Amino acid sequence: MAVVQMIRKPVLQLDPNDDVAIAARPLKAGTHLPDQQLDCAQDIPAGHKVAIKPIAQGEPVRRYNQIIGFATAAIAAGDHVHSHNLAFETFDRDYAVGKTSSRPPRLPSRQLFRAFVAPMARSPHATTSASFPP
Repeated sequence: MAVVQMIRKPVLQLDPNDDVAIAARPLKAGTHLPDQQLDCAQDIPAGHKVAIKPIAQGEPVRRYNQIIGFATAAIAAGDHVHSHNLAFETFDRDYAVGKTSSRPPRLPSRQLFRAFVAPMARSPHATTSASFPP
């Protein structure tokens, strides 16, 4: 089954702070997006972005709560967001994201699992066995 058929909602909003959602399948103009409480203003191809809130000209557009570009014109909620109304510009970035994360502790080599591939295997994934030391 294709991924597009497995997604039940018409769009995916990746972060609550996003300005756009991603069409999970082709959306016709007038399609209602219940979670966003709006209707699509134009046809939106699968995988393309739809504005879920108004975006003023020159304002940043966020997806994954990250700036993906800037509006080249005013974008209404429900509009198709693509290269015709979105441009890339330089801007200051905050590279401090993730500085508080840490690496997991390194395991001694004896704590790693041992694996072997059975002879006559057509696919190593199909016949790989692993054992873990006690």
